[in-house]
Amino acid sequence: MTLLESLKKYTTVVADTGDIEAIARHRPQDATTNPSLLYHAAQMPAYRRLVEEAAELALELGGSHEEMRIRNQWQLKWNPVSTSTSAKD
Repeated sequence: MTLLESLKKYTTVVADTGDIEAIARHRPQDATTNPSLLYHAAQMPAYRRLVEEAAELALELGGSHEEMRIRNQWQLKWNPVSTSTSAKD
């Protein structure tokens, strides 16, 4: 049994990274959403395409800042995204 596996038995393991591959590899029970971590991950070559796709979609959808905020709230309400990566799922 690894140290990480031992810790998972007694505590909640939380990822403090924006590295999606690291989160998938270590399967923490939760993850932080610190903007600086996400910004750092967005700078990584492995995630460059995701950033480009998001920018393209934002340009395609357009609208004012307020319209984008309302659209995002609506999408989260009707298409919720899990913010937890439970290792027990």
